[in-house]
This record gives sequence, structure tokens and C-alpha cells, in this order.
Amino acid sequence: MGNKSCKYATGSDGEEKDTRIYRSINSPEGLLCCLPDSKLNLRSMFFKSCNQYAGKNFLGKRHSEKHKYAWMTYEEALCYSEDLAKSIIERELFTKTDEGLRLFGICSQSCPETTLLDFACLQAEITSVSIDYGLCDIKDSDEESFQMQTNSKVEKFKTIVDTSNINTLFGSLQVLKTVMRLKKKDQLNSLKSFICFDEIKEELEKECKDIDGFEVYNLNSVINYGRELPVDIPKPQIDSTFTIIFDSEAKVGSQITHQMMCGPIGSMARRGLILENSDIYFSYLPVTSILDRVCIMATTYVGGSIGYSSGNINDLSLDMQALKPTHFYCSSKLLLKFYKKIQASISKKNRIMLRAVKWALSSKSESLKTSSSVDNRMYDRTVLKPLKRSVLGTGMKHILVGGDYISQEILDFIRISCSTKIWEAYTHKQAAGIISLASADDIIKDHVGGVLEHLEMKLEYVERKDCPEFTCDEDPPTVGRIFIKGPGVVKNYLGSTAKLEENEYWIDTGDVAYVSSAGAIRLLSNQRSKIVLANGEIVDPVRLESLYSELEIIQDVKIQPDTGNSYLKALVYPNKYYNPKKNEIEEDKEIATGSEPLAKDEEEEKEPIEDKEDESEEIYFEATKDDIVIDKDSVKVEDVMSAFKEVVRKHKLPPYEEISDVTMAYEEFGIKNGLLSTSLKIVR
Repeated sequence: MGNKSCKYATGSDGEEKDTRIYRSINSPEGLLCCLPDSKLNLRSMFFKSCNQYAGKNFLGKRHSEKHKYAWMTYEEALCYSEDLAKSIIERELFTKTDEGLRLFGICSQSCPETTLLDFACLQAEITSVSIDYGLCDIKDSDEESFQMQTNSKVEKFKTIVDTSNINTLFGSLQVLKTVMRLKKKDQLNSLKSFICFDEIKEELEKECKDIDGFEVYNLNSVINYGRELPVDIPKPQIDSTFTIIFDSEAKVGSQITHQMMCGPIGSMARRGLILENSDIYFSYLPVTSILDRVCIMATTYVGGSIGYSSGNINDLSLDMQALKPTHFYCSSKLLLKFYKKIQASISKKNRIMLRAVKWALSSKSESLKTSSSVDNRMYDRTVLKPLKRSVLGTGMKHILVGGDYISQEILDFIRISCSTKIWEAYTHKQAAGIISLASADDIIKDHVGGVLEHLEMKLEYVERKDCPEFTCDEDPPTVGRIFIKGPGVVKNYLGSTAKLEENEYWIDTGDVAYVSSAGAIRLLSNQRSKIVLANGEIVDPVRLESLYSELEIIQDVKIQPDTGNSYLKALVYPNKYYNPKKNEIEEDKEIATGSEPLAKDEEEEKEPIEDKEDESEEIYFEATKDDIVIDKDSVKVEDVMSAFKEVVRKHKLPPYEEISDVTMAYEEFGIKNGLLSTSLKIVR
């Protein structure tokens, strides 16, 4: 708590010309890449928590037809993961590489089963190859349709399996179906076993047996097999590889070590993100999200609980209402959807409640300008409580936000409407998920904090023309391309023979940023996603998508150049909660002045200010027939173009960042249609 600006890092001139080196003010001479208790490693941390909190709820999942979570205790998780590790070792459900790695594959959304596999890796020197389940999430279809889908998605999956040469894959029933279709085509030749998390129906089991040299098991049977085995488990070392995650092109796999997992856990705690054993973490991302797995380990470290999504990305708020989590790692895309749902919920309030809600938001917004505090006991327990409950559940205290750019206006709205601390992170897979973190108590906003203690950062100065949208009062401003190194950075890669020396190699993030005198990083653009127009102007589509997505009329937008790179065009999916007939302008004026009395003949006068705790309160992603207005007659291209022009005027965008052409999408952006990745980022 407080009303302070934070100091994050100190900088000094680098040995190379036009460079500057930054380190956290909390870093000693040697960078800190350890847990808060430096005597512990991941393995000893897990055993300590299991012994200390043996009977406590640990891993939970909500079945879609029920509103309650079913839980596994710490003691059960320890036993199951140990039995799983013994079974993997005894049955040799791994491929041994020339470097001595024992590899098996996981292709799944985060769930209790994937975390048990992670804990098996903590107990035995085995390594998971993490595969994005979106690459195998293929709709059941005829052969021609399947072939079209595999051309665009499954080729990457096949490349990862072939490169890693894994003989065993763990995953869901849907992944199994895709694997079987490929095996029938004599593909995935290295794959000999599949361990399914779900129940396998008798008909499918018979179909599996018809595939020569391919065995399918249920996960429970594998765990039970290891229960009585007297197997000596080889213990992992601090530099053992914990998991391998491939790049977006599926060519090279980054080897994430046990030590690399420890670094962010310790660094985030030292930055002020302190967890307790009463905390509950909510996990919904794919296993390829390494920061999500770091957060799971951080929660395990303090003896907290972890709840998982029911598997449907559209039911996340239902999951959180049942779970009542206290913290989670959220993509900026998902946070934007929460913002729009809360705005829609506010607009449906009756006149008295609407006035009360907007007064509450206005009051808290003024307080946020001078203090980092987001709490107001009176408002949070009355008029704002249903807003928070409808999207995040009632227990949310911390949201770790990473990924694409999101405006401060949206972040501040979530802070005050949900009374939740937001920790803005600069995420990167090759730094075990995270490079920097902004303190939630910092009153200076619009940055992602300073480099964390397990890393060192280099800024290589760039020309101002590479980031023309940036303005700064400092002279000269410290603007440059970001490089990182240290014990928290990937050194080895699967699919590459190069072995990197820690003190000699800097990893290029591809990001351009401004670093303040306090060491705070403000990301400006990413060189990998930028668009260079035919006239030479540089456009950051991620930043523009965030600005245009703030419009009430829009739910999803993807910006790309035309075929000749002459101008920008947009694919737009309209907001399903948007009501084109609604006009709040006059009502906003009333609320701002507070001068006009309410009509006394209205029924709404009888309603109390406090919203009652009612589980039937509207739920995120659930809409009535009247809410959904996504046919070609309700939201027109000219309406969207008009709204886009308002954004241009508001943010004073240059002409080359204006949208010249709009295509309406009448299907929501999603994983199935390939418009979103499994981490809910726009696919480019």
C-alpha cells in the first residue's frame, strides 16, 4: 500500500558503443536466481509443502455440469506424482537423448494431471516436452476437412514430435483422436504410447488396438502400476532440464531448467507479490505458458491451492465464481473481455443503481490518482461487489497481466471496479516467462516495472524513427532494443547444437522500449510484429488493436496490411453485448452534475442501493437473446468506421495508422477458427 513511485533498477554504460546495462536494485553482484528461501530447490520445496500441508486442498477442477470443485490434497498429490514418476522410469515411457535427457510429451491445457506430471519431473530426472494443445484441437470432421486443418496446424505438432523423437505423449481425448488419425497415415513414427487423461470408451479402445505398435493407457492405470514398484528414482539437479518449449515455428525447443523456474518465483516475491497459504491460484492456460507454471510453483511454495478451468474457455468466469481464486495470470486479451462484460453489466443497471455505481467508480478513480490503494470498504461491499463477482469471483486480490499491450484506462477500470491489484509484467518465454514486473503499489503507471533479480538487461540504442509514436520530456530519452542474459535465461536448445555461455550471450527479445531514470520499462514496439508500409512508415498492430478494441461496438479486431502494404485493414467481430439503440450521454451528464432528481413515479426508487449476494447474477459470456446483436443489419461497416475515426481523433493518430477497410467477421475470434492462440493472442 502507499502513494509512492518505485525505484526498480540502476543503469550504467555498457562496454559496447551506444548500450546501457540495467540490473535490479535488489541484485547482488551475482544475480539472484533462487527461491525466496535460497536453501530450497523445486524438489525440496515440493516435499516441504506436502509434509507441512498434507491434508490441505491442493489441486482442484470443476466439472462443467457442476458448480463445485473436486479437490486432491497435498498428500495425495505427493503419492500420485511419485507413483507416476516410478511408472515412467520403469516402463521407459521416455526417449533418452545423446545429452542424457529423458523426454516425454505433454499436449494439454493446464489441469491437475499436467501439474502431477510437473511434480513427477521434480522427483525424477525426467523432462517434459510441452506442446500447445491448439495444434491438435482439430474438429471431428470428414477426411477432406481434416486434411485442410492438418495442413495449417498439425504440421507443427508433427515437427515437434519428430524433432524431440518422443515415444510417449500425455494428453486429452481430443489429442488422442488427432494422434490416431495421423498414426493411421503412418506418421508420428517415434510415438509408441499415449497416456490419456480422460476415460476412453470401449469403441475407441478397440480402434486404438488396431494400430500396430501403438499402446494407449489411462493415466490412472499408469499411476496404479507405479504404486508398488521398488524403483530408485534418479534425482534431478539444479541445472537439470525441467521442460522444453518450442518456438512458434516449432523448429527449436528452449530448455527450461529447474533453476530457471526458481528465479521468477523468488524475484516476484522480492518485488512485493507476496502469497499466503490461504491463497488460491486459477490456471486456464496451455502447458506451453511457462509463466503459468511458475505461478503454480509459487503457490505450491507457500502451501496455497490451485484450481483449474473446466476446459471451456467461454466458462472461465463460471469457474472463478465457483473457485473464488485470489490470484491468477491473465492475458491482456482476456482482461479486455472482462472489461467489456463489466461495462455491459453496468449499462443494464436501473437508474438508481447506475448512479450509485458511477459515483463509486468516480470516487475510487480520483483516489487512484494520488494513491495505489484500490480499496473502498463501503463501495466494494455494496454496489461494486456484483461486478467483481460476475467476472472474477469474490476473492480476487492480485492479477498478473502479461502479453500484448493494454491501455492504462482499462487497467485502472479493472483496478477500481474489482478492487484488485494489477501487476503488469513483461513476459518472455526464454526468461522462464517473465523479464520485469511493475509493483502494484507504484502510483506511476504505464510501464512494466524494472528487470527482475534473476536477469540482466541491455538496452541497445535505436533511432527515434523506429518508434515514432513515442514522446518523452527527458533529453535525451533512453530508448533502445532490449537484450537479456543471466542464470534465468535459456542456454540450451533442442534441435540446435549450439551451447550458449552465460557470460557471453545476450538474447534479443525483439522489443523496443523506453527505460526511465527509475529503471521502469515502457514497451514501445515489437520488431517481430511490426508492419512496414509501402511509404516506409512503421506500424505496431498490437498497440493499434488495443486502442481500437476499447470501442464498445467491437469485441475482437485484427489489423493487417493490404496485399501491397499500402494501407491498414481490419477484421472486426462486433461486441455481442453492444446495444446500438442505447444512449447514455444524457444520463452521464446527470450523474456528473448530480443535480437532476429522479422521477418519483418509477418503480426503481424502491430498490436499495446494495446489490444482494445472488448467485444468479449475470455471468460472463452468458447472454440473453436480446443481448446478442451480431447480424449484418445491426452492426454495419459504416458504424465501425465511424467509431474508428473517433479513436483516431481521441489519440491523435497519424493518417497511416487509420483503418481504410473493414471486413466484418460473424464468428467470434477463437482457438478453433485459428484467429486466437491458446494463450488468447491474435494469430498473425
